[in-house]
Amino acid sequence: MNTHDLSEERFTKLFAEAPLGIALIDSLTGHICEVNPMYARIVGRTMEEVRHIDWMSITHPDDVQGDLDNMALVNAGKTNGFEMEKRYLRPDGTVVWIHMTIARVKAEDAASPRHLCMVKDITERKRAEAQIREQLDELRRWQALMLGREERTMAVKSEVNELLRRLGEPIRYASQAGDADHPGDTGQGAWASRPPAHP
Repeated sequence: MNTHDLSEERFTKLFAEAPLGIALIDSLTGHICEVNPMYARIVGRTMEEVRHIDWMSITHPDDVQGDLDNMALVNAGKTNGFEMEKRYLRPDGTVVWIHMTIARVKAEDAASPRHLCMVKDITERKRAEAQIREQLDELRRWQALMLGREERTMAVKSEVNELLRRLGEPIRYASQAGDADHPGDTGQGAWASRPPAHP
């Protein structure tokens, strides 16, 4: 076995056993030419099924245009590759979030450019991030609710103090801003211990 054969064998082994999903794709048509087992597993199809489709047909509709825009830059020679996060759609309708790295490869036929697509399943990370965002939103709602209750309580206390002032009686809630400079401001304890008012 010569050096070339050994290199090809190592590449084939690496391609087949890689922990990332790897696909060789036609850069102009989007047709998927070759994939490794991990790529087929991520997209939820057999390796044979994947070889008969293009990447656009398995990509979430909302993510196709962004991918096409990036590929246009690759095909125009303005960049050798790019990275992005997007979603794949499996046949059963489930969504798979991936982090994708695209790298242009040298092709013998310039009319049929190819690129490598390397993908990592990040669905669990995206799910965890969504849960954290939901928890933060819930905390913000509770914070707004509690703040609203506190503001309403302070407003009621202020109204009570104002009514007591009009009656010429000591205010009840000394903690209210601006109440401390009023005579007889002795707080709730004073309210409880003061003698009853005489007509």
